[in-house]
Amino acid sequence: MAQNRQKLTCSVCLDLFKDPVTIPCGHSYCMSCIKGFWEHEDQKTTHSCPQCRHSVTPRPALVKNTILAEIVEDLKRSCLMCMASYCEEHLQPHYDCICYLCLMDEHKGHMTVSAAAELAERQTELSSGRQKLQLSIQEREERVKAIQQEVEAINHSADDAVRESEKIFSNLIRFIKKKSTDAKQQIRSQQKTQVSRAKEHQDKIQQELNELKSKDAVLEQVSHSEDHIYFLNNYPSLPCLTVLSEEWLKVSLSVINVDVLLPKKEPQTRPEILKYFRSITLDPNTTNVRVLLSEGNRKTTLIGSNLFYPNHPDRFVHWQQVLGYLSLNVIDQGIFVQKCILSLGFGFSF
Repeated sequence: MAQNRQKLTCSVCLDLFKDPVTIPCGHSYCMSCIKGFWEHEDQKTTHSCPQCRHSVTPRPALVKNTILAEIVEDLKRSCLMCMASYCEEHLQPHYDCICYLCLMDEHKGHMTVSAAAELAERQTELSSGRQKLQLSIQEREERVKAIQQEVEAINHSADDAVRESEKIFSNLIRFIKKKSTDAKQQIRSQQKTQVSRAKEHQDKIQQELNELKSKDAVLEQVSHSEDHIYFLNNYPSLPCLTVLSEEWLKVSLSVINVDVLLPKKEPQTRPEILKYFRSITLDPNTTNVRVLLSEGNRKTTLIGSNLFYPNHPDRFVHWQQVLGYLSLNVIDQGIFVQKCILSLGFGFSF
């Protein structure tokens, strides 16, 4: 049976004939196989046999060999009906499928196994392999999930830190703007008061100046009189010539103090800095878990591990900082105090 199968095998595709045709040299092939072989002969006008290299010109017409085709179909029906066993001898390390007729003939001298037994063994191997594969898949899915959770945690932490930072700097900006507005109002108020006071002095001096000019005009008129009797009679009633009286000196020599707030220069020396010294007490309810308070909540120290603090809504979670109780006047103390506020907000030691 095996020898008959080999005789009915196409030498091109090495399988049973499909639509077998016989060429002039007598060899047979599948119709599609011999057509494909001739089409790949570099478009030559002369065609040859794949086995014996016999040349034919021109290309012969291919006609199906009906007798050979019937023999092939009979062989297929015979093997398919009796397919039952596998042979482990002829196709190591794989198994070759054989029929019962082959088993009783050329395979009877060595070990064979039934198709059902081989199927069960292969299914067991397949199930074990799938279990290992599924474990690998599950392990990688868990790793991917863990990485994704880590990424989400990083993103959430960064978002919280950004929101906390925006909140802190928004409050600081509002604080500075409010102090700037208060300072402007204070300056304008003092400006209005001092200008009003200066105008009052100006009006008073102008009034006295007008009176003095009037007296000077009278004196000038009398001084030019040629009538001696008139001059002597009117002299006692003339304004006092001692115009620089104590009252006049008080008005004319008074200093008008206009106190205008000018920007103060940033302190440079230690004594200048100490003028702005404030005793600051820190709020333990806002302290970050890595900031240690000491010296009566007046000193901060950054440490490497987390401290235990009670939960509080004002406590800094992502930023290593702490707030103080004292409100510093940025306008009165200038740029130096602004730097102090920033230092305080980021957990420096005092």
